[in-house]
Amino acid sequence: MPHEPPWTETSRGLQAVSDLGVDLCGGLRAVATLTRGHIARAADHNLLVVVVAPLAVVWWLAAIVSARRGVPLRAPRWNRFSLAAVAVVLVAFTVVRNLRVGGHHNWLASESY
Repeated sequence: MPHEPPWTETSRGLQAVSDLGVDLCGGLRAVATLTRGHIARAADHNLLVVVVAPLAVVWWLAAIVSARRGVPLRAPRWNRFSLAAVAVVLVAFTVVRNLRVGGHHNWLASESY
């Protein structure tokens, strides 16, 4: 299981060295927990993955439908504003999840249980 050793010890390079979590830190645990239907627990592992996962599933289903129809799925076009917005969200998420509140990591930090 991704929330049990050895996954929790070997997949945390940056966090082991600097005690900082990155955007996808806890993502595998979040997906594994989502597949069991525990949305709140998955959000505790990585809220960003929980928010983005439904969008990825919708895109995947659209790709399947378009492939069955024989029509290629057109990839979304990213303009500078869209790329900047994604970058700002990722940086803000990384900063906020690494803030310490009262000496403890906040609720956005990736926890393993």
